[in-house]
Amino acid sequence: MQRIAESTSDVDELLSAAGKVIRRAVPAEGWCGFTLDPDMLVKTAGVHEAGLSPALFGHLATLEYRPGDSTRFVDLARTGRPAAILTDHRSSERFHEILKPSGYAHELRMVLLDQARAWGGFVFLREPASPPFTQTDSRFVTSLGRVLARGVRRSLLRSQTGAGSLSASPGLLLLDEGYQIVSMSAGTETLLAELVERGATQPLLPAVVYALAAAVSETAGSAPMAVRVPTRTRRWATFHAWRLDGPVRVGVSIGSRHSDKAGEAVLENHGLSPRERQITELVLRGRSTAQMADSLYLSPHTVRDHLKSIFAKTGVRSRHELVAVLLKP
Repeated sequence: MQRIAESTSDVDELLSAAGKVIRRAVPAEGWCGFTLDPDMLVKTAGVHEAGLSPALFGHLATLEYRPGDSTRFVDLARTGRPAAILTDHRSSERFHEILKPSGYAHELRMVLLDQARAWGGFVFLREPASPPFTQTDSRFVTSLGRVLARGVRRSLLRSQTGAGSLSASPGLLLLDEGYQIVSMSAGTETLLAELVERGATQPLLPAVVYALAAAVSETAGSAPMAVRVPTRTRRWATFHAWRLDGPVRVGVSIGSRHSDKAGEAVLENHGLSPRERQITELVLRGRSTAQMADSLYLSPHTVRDHLKSIFAKTGVRSRHELVAVLLKP
């Protein structure tokens, strides 16, 4: 698994390869893997192979963000719990309304945690004729979570830096309480086409739209939310969602993520602190340790400590490797 996590630059290929390896030790008839925005804890992209029907994505998203159900990803991420088996079937709406109608009886979830932040997750499903998942299964996937979290972060860094943004023309979606489209602006459909999830039958909307819509609708006192999403054409899109009153329940805008700083979007996704991002920008400009210390009013020793942390988080060993990765065409 370490080799897969370190060598795979495409995040979908990483999730797909990891899912296949895990299922050799933990057999499952259905599964999916996906990325999470570590700040908003909403699903941004992923792969589906023998998973759930896209027609269920909207209702599943609602249950994920409505308090009360068991083993929600938001709860696992916030409590730092890397894996969980769904055992409370009688009181789980997700089991009765999603899993059972889809032909599944058992569910194992894992969340990819590193440095107390969630970068993705997996769901493994078994049919009624298969045995339930065990604590041995849970411990096995837990042992892989951190290396896969770092692999996801590294893949986002390598595959998205320098790839460009979407066209300047934004898109706008208005959704009803069932997250069905009430209206959309011209060109929005083209933007959405870049968010098709690999291996999934084309849903009406990408999963990130359902996740954001459910998060702002079901979270009490929720403010507008925004996430950055890697697209199928190796570019970045920014989604904003806000709750509305009346028949139109949610507004979602889709647009380009602009930045004058090289690689900033990916660096944020890679878990760098604001100070570490400042130092990375100075590395890209060729500044020496002494020059960085002077411009940031830090000691050279503090700058070197920050550089060590940057190297560890981005999976490189030197300034040269950092620049090569960030500015790779």
